[in-house]
Amino acid sequence: MDVDFGNFRLKRTERLLLGPRGQVELSARSFDILAILLERPDEVIGKTELFDAVWPGLVVGENTLQVHISSLRKLLPADMIVTVHGRGYKYAGPRPSVTTAEALSLPRASIAVLPFANMSSDAEYEYFADGVAEDIITMGAGRGSVVARNATAAGVPNDRMLLFPDIESNVSALRAGRIDVAVLSSPTVIGLLNGGSAQGLERAPFVVADEQANYAAVAFRKEDEDLKALYDAQLAALRKDGTVAGIMAKYGFGTPEAVPETMTADKLCSGSVEAGVGK
Repeated sequence: MDVDFGNFRLKRTERLLLGPRGQVELSARSFDILAILLERPDEVIGKTELFDAVWPGLVVGENTLQVHISSLRKLLPADMIVTVHGRGYKYAGPRPSVTTAEALSLPRASIAVLPFANMSSDAEYEYFADGVAEDIITMGAGRGSVVARNATAAGVPNDRMLLFPDIESNVSALRAGRIDVAVLSSPTVIGLLNGGSAQGLERAPFVVADEQANYAAVAFRKEDEDLKALYDAQLAALRKDGTVAGIMAKYGFGTPEAVPETMTADKLCSGSVEAGVGK
């Protein structure tokens, strides 16, 4: 069984440690020390117990243990492993969770392009941002990205969302099996697929009532009826003269991303499912 903690995964069977940027190189002894600490989080593990478990039948100096602890601290966030003076060490990072391979298995690794939904708690404005599919087991998103912020606003638990510093780390984690779905913007996904950087991965469109839903984000103040009317008129004109189609084609968008013909500002701001389903 694997152990997930923070943005890392300890794969016991393969004796591997996976991090945000892929496999983390560490010695066999360091691996064993980390595995023991993760088995009993927030519990002080005595130095003698560590010596007996990691170096059974051998006489080693305390400095050897300190060297391996120091090595782990360089690879992990420094505050994950705490020294309890005179007693030993303990794991003090995010609560580890044991995961079986069966629980995480999906037919294929997927890159998801999720639709927009009303995520605002502000009564004056209505904002629309990437929604989150309820059936995602563990999702990966960019640290500080709109996707991550709106997933949190939608109620996605922190332990179901791993954050990564860049697109490459997100995709690497997907390939390594640390996440089930990498959630990215539609242009990013299209770029990855067209550029050949997502070989072996498949695009997973968000589905509502068996139909795909993809459209753009916009925000209005509720009282700006004239602005919404202008938006509707301009959108209709741009759609009719081919401007929207030209822009979509220029940036690699296809039919799944097309704005529904019946879309209006009022429908978009209502947050209704019907408004977000592409026909």
